[in-house]
Order: sequence, then structure tokens, then C-alpha cells
Amino acid sequence: MFTYRTTVRLPQTDAAGVMFFGEYFTVAHDAYQGFMRHIGLPLVSFLNEHDFLPLIVHAECDYKQAVFTDDELVVAVSVARLGRGSFELSYVIGREGQQPAAMVRTVHATVDKSTHQPISLPEMLRRGLREHQED
Repeated sequence: MFTYRTTVRLPQTDAAGVMFFGEYFTVAHDAYQGFMRHIGLPLVSFLNEHDFLPLIVHAECDYKQAVFTDDELVVAVSVARLGRGSFELSYVIGREGQQPAAMVRTVHATVDKSTHQPISLPEMLRRGLREHQED
């Protein structure tokens, strides 16, 4: 499991100071960027070095409780599924030591960068993901 920390910013909230639902995806995507860097595949490397892309093809979020401006959030990122040409990430978002505020899932399919045709997960990506796979 990879842990990412962030603080709810004022522009992420509504007039009551409650984080807007769509911002959970922003938090998850920021955690995804940190996770990919952690496994040695920063997102910028897909633009400059690799011939494949891990595209997000599905995203969903279950909301459990509100979070507010200046709340410090912990995001636990893990690999929920590792397939032949795709993988699924799980993000548990909440305040430390409390019940989750939201649970996000993203499904990523690997495609050839030039043709955008599906391909098998490259071994470098599979290896990095396997280290964080849920039991």
C-alpha cells in the first residue's frame, strides 16, 4: 500500500466548506501521480520515454462522509486487480484514524502510445504494481 497525504483546499469546497464531490477524483488522481512516481514510473515518463500509456477507462467513487476545508487527508492507494492488459487501483480517502470519507476506484488499460490499441501490461509496469497488490 502507498500512502499519500494532502489538505482540503478552500477552492475544493462549496459555500459551507464541504469538499465538492468531484474533488475526490482530483485527490485520487494526485495520489495516483504520487503512486506512479513511487513505483519508478512518473507520469511524465509516459510522455517522454515509454511507448505505452496507462489510460483511465473507468472511475467511480462511493462517498461515506463529508470532509471540510483544511482537513488533512490520508489516501491509501493499493492495486485491487492486476490483469493481462489492465489494472485497477483502490483509493481509501479520509482523515487519519477515522472511518473513510470516500472510496475511489480507477481502472487503467494499457495502450500502445502511437496506435492507441490495447496491449499487455509491460513488465516494468506489472512489476511495480505487483509490489502494491492487495492480498
